[in-house]
Amino acid sequence: MYKKGRDVAEIQLPLDLISALKIGNVTCVLATFSDQGIPYAAPIHFIYPVGMSSVIFTLENKGLSYINLIWQKKITLTFMAKGNMVYSVMGRAGVIKAPSEIHPDMHVIRMDTVTVYKEHSSLVKVDSGARFSPATKQLADMSDALIEELESMAEYLV
Repeated sequence: MYKKGRDVAEIQLPLDLISALKIGNVTCVLATFSDQGIPYAAPIHFIYPVGMSSVIFTLENKGLSYINLIWQKKITLTFMAKGNMVYSVMGRAGVIKAPSEIHPDMHVIRMDTVTVYKEHSSLVKVDSGARFSPATKQLADMSDALIEELESMAEYLV
């Protein structure tokens, strides 16, 4: 249910975004702010939907994004994918599991959606979103394991 104008959704994640997240291999940009109001953005690769209005993702516990998220619970995730799918999802986030079962430096974060904006431009369209591929077989195995962990957690977090 979008309102006219800037296409503001209510709290629910759009169905096309939920489907893309369940398929996997989606990268988004996490935006946070420091305690001094300095913005910071970083890519996030391991994300999974929880119901219709939350996502869980892994985040390394040593970066600025993590530090900012702990201090300021308000974050934005911006998703871009094939088919001109572009959403900015704002919400409140917090650590729900530290550390991940898969890697001691990865923590599992849950973000509950506050607002979803469907971003679009009359000048350009998104043909393909940011994609990632693990650099080694060992990292591919870790990537698969992280997504499996998130998927199994999502089942009981709904």
